[in-house]
Amino acid sequence: MNWTALVPLKQGAERKTRLAGVLLREQRIAMTETMAALLLSCLREVDAIGRIVLLAPAPMAGVTWRADGGRGVNGELAAYRAEHPRDALLVIHPDLPDVTPSDIAALLAATSDGRIAIAPDRHGTGTNALALPAGAAIGFAFGPDSCARHRSAAGNRAAIVERHGLAFDIDEPEDLALMAARAGS
Repeated sequence: MNWTALVPLKQGAERKTRLAGVLLREQRIAMTETMAALLLSCLREVDAIGRIVLLAPAPMAGVTWRADGGRGVNGELAAYRAEHPRDALLVIHPDLPDVTPSDIAALLAATSDGRIAIAPDRHGTGTNALALPAGAAIGFAFGPDSCARHRSAAGNRAAIVERHGLAFDIDEPEDLALMAARAGS
């Protein structure tokens, strides 16, 4: 299957605002750009991915860019899906410092029987990635408690893919502390 990977990336000042108490704005922007570059590199290594689209306010070198129209992540994703209803679509967030090409390939493989693959965060409440096989559609529900909403929308077609590289995201100060502790060991 020829997948399109869609990577939503917020405006610089809006990135990782929950980390504002521990990181300066410039540090948050640099960190998110580093993680986004890592993700884009991983996506390029997955043979099943034929196209990578960055949904962002500004382009990044080496990737197709789609301007964020300011409708919020779910609105932007729904608009993209409406324009490309038959595409096999992977939505993956760029705040996954440990993601690997094999993590991404495993998520895509979970859709082989027409299922909708959901990669929850390490708490099991958020959704870090969502793989919709060609023609499959559900309402996008990223945000608090998105995993339960995506599972409900997918119904018996849901395939939950739990892998460290897809589950460990950087959202809160405790996530930074965990990442720093691992780097120090």
